Amino acid sequence: MTVSHPADPPIPGHDDFPDYDVCLPMHLRPDARRLINYLHELPHRPVRFCPWCDATDLRFRSQPARQRLARYYCRSCRKSCNSLSDSPFANLHRMDQWAAFAVYLLAGWSSVQIAARFGLTSKVYFSWGRAV
Repeated sequence: MTVSHPADPPIPGHDDFPDYDVCLPMHLRPDARRLINYLHELPHRPVRFCPWCDATDLRFRSQPARQRLARYYCRSCRKSCNSLSDSPFANLHRMDQWAAFAVYLLAGWSSVQIAARFGLTSKVYFSWGRAV
């Protein structure tokens, strides 16, 4: 029986993903797929309420060309936010690789192997690991 994986974002220069189904018990595989999908879609989800004051009176700000995430402005507290504000992922970069990072974690790769594969420093690796 072959299990199809959701479309994972590619790692530049690395077309082969490890098979995490081999390492995980059967009852954890659906949760692993949900985690990977969540990390893939997280930066692009719309903001429904202000993470600072919980107000729903948000206004979409025009997205400057240099920013990759849509910004929203709260009319209640006068602060701006994006889909990652007030989350463990707020100040992390290279968001297009988070889902692929989770695949390697789930497959049981060591921190040294994953850091080398993604070109991460140990500080960045542990920041991503804490967030995931």
